[in-house]
Amino acid sequence: MLEWKLLVRCIWTLRTGAAVTFIVNASKGEDTAVTVRLSGAGAIAKARSLIDEGWQVVVTGPDGVRYHPPEFDKLLALDSPARFGN
Repeated sequence: MLEWKLLVRCIWTLRTGAAVTFIVNASKGEDTAVTVRLSGAGAIAKARSLIDEGWQVVVTGPDGVRYHPPEFDKLLALDSPARFGN
């Protein structure tokens, strides 16, 4: 059910241009967690808090690219309004 809600949210975002979506995927042992953030800064903050709790984290940007912790700073450029002509 979570994947369906996430897909609907992503499609709505792309159609309306209302927001940029960042998907934070985390795993720890057999546990997994997925959260959605609307900014690169928000995604980085969530990802770092999960890392501090011992989770393995990857963030998927609005460009569809998966970013690992050493690359998180690149996410900040992806939510720039200038990138989308706003």
